[in-house]
Amino acid sequence: MHRPGEGIPRPGTKDHQGGHVTKEEIYEECAPALERFFANKVSLPYEIEDLMHTSFLRLFAKMESGAELEDPCAFIFGIAKLVLYEHWRRKARLASHEEVGEHPLVAMGAGLSSILAESEEQALVADALREVRLDYQTVLELFYWEGKSYEEIAATMEIAKGTVGTLLRRGRRALRQVISRKQAQEGARAPSRVAKLLERSRRAPSSRSPRRAPHHGSSRGGTRPRAVLRRRRADESSVDGK
Repeated sequence: MHRPGEGIPRPGTKDHQGGHVTKEEIYEECAPALERFFANKVSLPYEIEDLMHTSFLRLFAKMESGAELEDPCAFIFGIAKLVLYEHWRRKARLASHEEVGEHPLVAMGAGLSSILAESEEQALVADALREVRLDYQTVLELFYWEGKSYEEIAATMEIAKGTVGTLLRRGRRALRQVISRKQAQEGARAPSRVAKLLERSRRAPSSRSPRRAPHHGSSRGGTRPRAVLRRRRADESSVDGK
């Protein structure tokens, strides 16, 4: 067993001295995006830390078992999805035959969001996402907030690549209905394109977690490189019903 601080092999990746990447380095690289992944899907700040801790433990156990992971930060999203769904199955006390992803967070007893929005529009989108089924919310956030490709989302969700487009299309439709209802209650005009709202809110809000993970200049969740944006737009253009 490796102890914290010892080098963990990551095939194809070495530091500038040719040594192994450590657990601490992997954590610092992956934690900001993982924190954003959980931020709008739980109710309490400590739950973010607990789910992150479980996800990293499983990642390190996988690596210590000899598994060859070209990109631990990509692989951990699949672990995080499983950890999240296990969390809500327990918390909502769902029956074994019930699919967690078919339920919205609000229907499973989620309270207030654990994020700090930077604008009213961002808060509207974040809250509305919690009212669509969890599968839709997860796919929409991965695509619009994290800039993940269809292939990456398919790997995380353990679904076919073609199903990603279906979930995005249905997710946007469901989100539009929720936002329209919320804005109608306030006498505001319904949005013409939900995709634009998601695009403008792509800088995922910070969580209320009292202990922030180091960011170290990662572009994920903030202003993305142009190549990533081009890839996201190319994927989006293949989905009908925007």
